[in-house]
Amino acid sequence: SENKFSRCKCQEVAFNEVKARKCNFRHSDFTRAQFQKSLLIGADFRHAKNYILNPFENICKDAKFHYPEVLGLLRPFEVQVCD
Repeated sequence: SENKFSRCKCQEVAFNEVKARKCNFRHSDFTRAQFQKSLLIGADFRHAKNYILNPFENICKDAKFHYPEVLGLLRPFEVQVCD
């Protein structure tokens, strides 16, 4: 918890069952990374990109995201977001 992964390339990483409370993931690239069954309370994903988080599999309470990257939370549902 409260670790800093700011400005990192967290590519092809499996974040499975991690406790990442208040972690700083700002400006990081999560290409092909997976978050499963993780505790992400208060995590900061502002300006992070390419993350895929299923909010039903991870606890994301009070996590911070920026638009348009926050739409990555919808990827597991295979929906289309239209203007």
